[in-house]
Amino acid sequence: MIRTSILLLAVLVHTTGCSSLEHPLTTAGFAGGGALLANQLSKGNPAATVAGAAGGALLAEGWTAWRTQKERDAYQQGFQKGRSDGVKQLYWNLQDAQRPASPNTPTVTTAASPTR
Repeated sequence: MIRTSILLLAVLVHTTGCSSLEHPLTTAGFAGGGALLANQLSKGNPAATVAGAAGGALLAEGWTAWRTQKERDAYQQGFQKGRSDGVKQLYWNLQDAQRPASPNTPTVTTAASPTR
């Protein structure tokens, strides 16, 4: 029983990088772990085993929702930081363009083109 739990945990750890499999495997792993724990604690009571599996699945769903929300928040924060940096860069470019040239800076003049 312990070997099965360790094997299940190892499989879950190694497949967490697979984004398409992560959610179902996490839910299945938590449900299996909850069922195993409830089965051991209740000495084989089927109702307790089913309740443990349901509790594990609910825990996995809550954990996945929390993590997904954290990822959305981080994306939004990065997006806003990028917009802010772009506005600051535009502001300083406009400031530099409107700054008068210092006397030591050579100015570029163009000759008037002759008209025909």
